[in-house]
Amino acid sequence: QSIQPLYLDNNTWYLLQTNYDHWEDPPVFDDRRKYGLRYVNAIGAQNASLSAVNDVLSMWPVRNDDTSQTILMDPLNSKWTFYIDNFVGNKK
Repeated sequence: QSIQPLYLDNNTWYLLQTNYDHWEDPPVFDDRRKYGLRYVNAIGAQNASLSAVNDVLSMWPVRNDDTSQTILMDPLNSKWTFYIDNFVGNKK
């Protein structure tokens, strides 16, 4: 159970969840959160789509050699897309 749940409000148009608790710093060798936030913010709410989110989830280091699964969720259409991953990364 989260000790600090995430909530959407009038100033937040998305939630980003990684493998690490959001109230703690992720390990420096796997900071997907920093890059995920950067990439999603670059898209902006006006350009958000499942395709754009999938692009973010496919970018290194959000998707890396340790990625085992990716889930896209579309609550408006009650749709989930689940990928099992055998990714071999191209670290930059």
